[in-house]
Amino acid sequence: MQRYRPDIDGLRALAILPVVLFHARIPGFSGGYVGVDVFFVISGFLIAGIIAGEIEEGRFTVARFYERRARRILPALFTVIAVSFALAWVVALPEAFTDFARSATATALFVSNLYFWQASDYFSAAAEYRPLLHTWSLAVEEQFYIFFPWFLVLLLRWRRAWLAGAVALGFAVSLAASIYGTAAAPSATFYLLPTRGWELLCGVALAINLVPALRGQRRREAAAIAGVAMIALAVFAYDAATPFPGAAALLPCLGTALVIHAGTGAETRVARLLSQRWLVFIGLISYSLYLWHWPLLAFLRQGYGSLDLPYAVALAAVALSFLLAAFSWHFIERPFRQRGCISGARIFAYAGGGTAAVLASGLLVAAFQGVPSRIDATARTIAAAAEDREQIRQRCMNRLPADGLCVIGREGAAPSVLLWGDSHAGALMSALDVALDASGLAAEVAPHSACAPLFGVRRADAFDAEDCLRFNDALAKMAVARTGEIDTVILAGRWPLNASGERAPGEAGAPATLVGLDAADSIPQDNGAMFSRGLEATVAHLRAHGLRVVILGGVPEIGWDVPSLLASRRRLGIPLPPLPTLEEVKGRHAAADRILAQIVERQGAELIPLAPLLCRPTCPVLDGNRALYADDDHLSIYGGREVLGPLLVGRIWPKAESAEARGN
Repeated sequence: MQRYRPDIDGLRALAILPVVLFHARIPGFSGGYVGVDVFFVISGFLIAGIIAGEIEEGRFTVARFYERRARRILPALFTVIAVSFALAWVVALPEAFTDFARSATATALFVSNLYFWQASDYFSAAAEYRPLLHTWSLAVEEQFYIFFPWFLVLLLRWRRAWLAGAVALGFAVSLAASIYGTAAAPSATFYLLPTRGWELLCGVALAINLVPALRGQRRREAAAIAGVAMIALAVFAYDAATPFPGAAALLPCLGTALVIHAGTGAETRVARLLSQRWLVFIGLISYSLYLWHWPLLAFLRQGYGSLDLPYAVALAAVALSFLLAAFSWHFIERPFRQRGCISGARIFAYAGGGTAAVLASGLLVAAFQGVPSRIDATARTIAAAAEDREQIRQRCMNRLPADGLCVIGREGAAPSVLLWGDSHAGALMSALDVALDASGLAAEVAPHSACAPLFGVRRADAFDAEDCLRFNDALAKMAVARTGEIDTVILAGRWPLNASGERAPGEAGAPATLVGLDAADSIPQDNGAMFSRGLEATVAHLRAHGLRVVILGGVPEIGWDVPSLLASRRRLGIPLPPLPTLEEVKGRHAAADRILAQIVERQGAELIPLAPLLCRPTCPVLDGNRALYADDDHLSIYGGREVLGPLLVGRIWPKAESAEARGN
């Protein structure tokens, strides 16, 4: 049977503190997310040790194992879900409340990792606004423990000779899948058990003595120091751009394993340090702290409409998380863990009742589509702009010419224009529809998410970079093959993001890193140079075939989710954040605008800046009760059709009367 090791509770503290500070976006902890990986190794070590010890003593039962898991996991989890439900009822708009309810249902069934993996498409809610996102790691653990006890019982009782080979094989296969998947399928690799299982097996290998003991105190001391250094290096050197988990996760996982292994059988200086009472206490409350901190931050971000909370607010949220965690540990976790207070039968009854309550609540909220009657009609009208993007995604986004492209503009007119670009091109469809119709013209539209019209360049951070390359190649061939039918190509995109690589302040997501297609260019370089090279190659190709090329300038980025924040703050009577001004937008767009101007001059293309049309000088986000944006940077259909569209009439083509005079 394992002896209690206070240093492992101290190690839990070293895991949870970076996680909380990273999630609160406190500077200096850019790789704090690796604390979750530290927890995986600790969990594998402790649980495997308990199971193996009880099997050796002949007293292990699967029922008792799951009873312990229920006592450990469910009471605090159900409390956090219940409080989050109450907050979401008050704060969340229908779409967000529906998403929350579905995620709560998935959490209660310990499949939230699957839910968030499936829901992490381009148009899904920003991860940092989802109050139960952090439960993905609980789901991974519980899925592992569905199978692992049976695996260990089978091998320890009947096939002990196979144990080392089976664990080593599982570790190697899972790690290899993680390394491969981090590049090939990063979202699935991040969330799913098969590519995370090796981290738990890392701790398992230590618990069942598959790793040779360290001989000599000096070796143990050196291993412990090296382990802490490896964890610290990952915490402070990694960031959102680090491909993860994959090979990068080896650093914190092996570091954790070294600290645990060095303290097995003899105490080290690191173990004594980690056994300090204040660190042990943080380790004891670490589970509750993990549960509470994320919903608090997520709801605050919903209220502020930005990932970047004021430091005072972020620190207050961290402090409140500690208070709630201490309360939760003392009054919820500890009583439920004591068999003398609550019997095993009652634990299973509470678990079943709590699960049923969450499932019923989640299914009802989802069935009633977020219960829109909770909010007033004005807020519902404002919030409806967020659903505009659904039409873009479902109808026209990511379609190849062979699939049949959407057509906008004058009904019945033969398309003579091609709109080509990323999701911002898709968001400009409604505006161009107005301008085209006024000129008696029609256009085929080809928007692709996270895929600017750049030749010879790809997004290193994009999960579908190869699909983007195929898409751009197909569009280029189509435009040339149909020269004569198509005389004008309009290019639109989120130019500031591509030119700088940096997202707007307060926006979620990794940097947009552009790289070349050749091996020599596959290492990230200057984004501006790669953007200029890729866009100029596109424009030059089109111009060489006699096509007119019009580039639409970037749309102002607001920096917060417009429909959600407008509706929420109006409901709660809270003033809006300051709106960006034209000068601020020009500052954000400066690098991209310089490149666009140079390309236009060299290639004989045309440029129509959009920011000066929309910002006079403040950039509006609301017209009456209608939001002009579908999120923080894509125009809503209303914003395009009613605001920008009329401003574009006559700027790209002659107005209708002139077009009609030409026989159109």
